[in-house]
Amino acid sequence: MEIEFEDDDAEETYEADNYDEQPVEAEPAPEELEDGGQAATMDELKEVNLGTEEDPRPTFISSLLPEDQIEEIKELLCEFMDCFAWTYAEMPGLSPNVAVHRLAIKPEIAPVKQAPRRMRLEIEEQVIVETKKLIDSGFIREEKYADWIANIIPVKKKNGQIRICIDFRDLNKACPKDDFPLPVSELLVDNTSNYDMFSFMDGSSGYNQIKMAPRNTVMASAVTFLIGIKSLRYESIGYDR
Repeated sequence: MEIEFEDDDAEETYEADNYDEQPVEAEPAPEELEDGGQAATMDELKEVNLGTEEDPRPTFISSLLPEDQIEEIKELLCEFMDCFAWTYAEMPGLSPNVAVHRLAIKPEIAPVKQAPRRMRLEIEEQVIVETKKLIDSGFIREEKYADWIANIIPVKKKNGQIRICIDFRDLNKACPKDDFPLPVSELLVDNTSNYDMFSFMDGSSGYNQIKMAPRNTVMASAVTFLIGIKSLRYESIGYDR
């Protein structure tokens, strides 16, 4: 680890030497984390298109339901289709007046700037494509003077594309962990016993729905050799809550 000391009035900065001899490989993601994948279920799922052939809106409904119930569910989903999103451009996110993500970094901990890791060329090209999508959607932006810098960790999806994750381990160590008690699953199941039908909602790219507090964007930045430093304007996968 390399330690840099600036002038007496400035805080010290630790630069982590993370340069790898071997290029970073994209590890396959677990199937339950795949976008659009079918989570573990007792029912076989049937894909239905809520849109048109030119503008498809695929979703999944249990194939064991009667056809009349499937049609009722499709009508309900179509009626409230503006509540759902299939692309980044359709995600306005929560208003900052409702919630923002603030990093409670302990003041006694010095910032860590990870050295960029090498990636295989074909993986780097996919990272660049995904990064441009995030820039165009306003989720990330260029950053010249970042306090904390973390590496991008590419995770391979089942369809061959990649998911961009970030190595926030150093940043997480500097923040207190927000412990939240999980509900008792048995009680949740028991509470559904008197109902004929129940549904689950899962946010699409939920991490991109909550904006970062403006003063924290320079503390949440990612880097690779080819794309440079980018700061996150919205939450990302990897933060401890």
